[in-house]
Amino acid sequence: MALSAALVTSLGVSPAGKTVTFTPNTDFEIDFYIINSERNNMQISVGGVGELSDMMFFDQQIITLTESDDKVPFRLILKLPAGMEPGIRTSNIKLTPILPENEDDMLSAYLAPQIPIKVRVPYPSKYADISIVVQSVDEGTPVPIYIEFDNLGSERITSAGAELRLYDPEGELISEMAAPEISIEKDSLGKTKAEPAPILRRGIYRVVADAYYDGVDKVIDMNISLGDPLLTARELLTKQLEIQPVSKVGLKAYNDWNAELSVTGFLEIEDKKTEMPVFKFEKNAEQEISSFLETSGLEPGEYNLTVTWVYANQMKRDVFPVKIIEKKPEPAISWPRILIGLAALAVMIATLAILLALLKRKKPRTN
Repeated sequence: MALSAALVTSLGVSPAGKTVTFTPNTDFEIDFYIINSERNNMQISVGGVGELSDMMFFDQQIITLTESDDKVPFRLILKLPAGMEPGIRTSNIKLTPILPENEDDMLSAYLAPQIPIKVRVPYPSKYADISIVVQSVDEGTPVPIYIEFDNLGSERITSAGAELRLYDPEGELISEMAAPEISIEKDSLGKTKAEPAPILRRGIYRVVADAYYDGVDKVIDMNISLGDPLLTARELLTKQLEIQPVSKVGLKAYNDWNAELSVTGFLEIEDKKTEMPVFKFEKNAEQEISSFLETSGLEPGEYNLTVTWVYANQMKRDVFPVKIIEKKPEPAISWPRILIGLAALAVMIATLAILLALLKRKKPRTN
């Protein structure tokens, strides 16, 4: 049986993960199901990876799926010791498809699904992990910003809140916010929304939160990104290209992002393809750039010029109509006109020489 990428990626696991709270010398039995939505025949090995792997045991090491199975169960037995370091301890269940000997094992390892397993180990006193959570919204909509308090201590937190400051990439203060106080039960997650919610354009920003809970102060400093960088092609400035080894191509584009973008890419007409150099686009600005493309070998006519932009780990394509024309002939050299010009210049020089000679003769003598 050959195993394809589509087959592997069709596997699902339910639940997608599990978190338990630490209890000394306790075994947790957690049931999972492998979802065989494509009804494939295959075998999967099951194992644990990470800091909890020595505590992870399974009711079966090899799971067999058949085309008659829509889901197949397996069980994790998590054996917790007498004590663990406080905090969130994390590992994964790794499901690895077993390939026939003539298949590439690297494909199996790369596509193996992993299910996170977490153990919450309380601190002996009051303690909270604090994070900033930003909700994605459409541009022009107030952006919800939350402060989350994960109570990992052994006691209830009676009062937790934060003061926040929002900065642009240059460090200029944009907004100040306050997250009202809340209480959080032990082994619980609480969150409070910062107000007023700012209205922001797409871009990168910095959020600094002066957070506190029951007499403990913490500063959370985090960069956030709203949307993805966007370069918008505005115009192909060169409407016609001559057939020649090197044709200059002019483009106009707008950087709709609040920070500088480094952009490269390709120009392409049919089988003619040229890599563009790296251009620096200033934030929120329109800019004209020039690159070059070989057009020799193309017939005169109407074509589509494809511009592939590569920036910020993404690719974007724009297509422009362009006309390919024959190279204009160089103007012929007019020798008669050149000779006439040289003759006129010679006459002028001779005339000046005669005038100078006459002036010298008329110059009066001094005793």
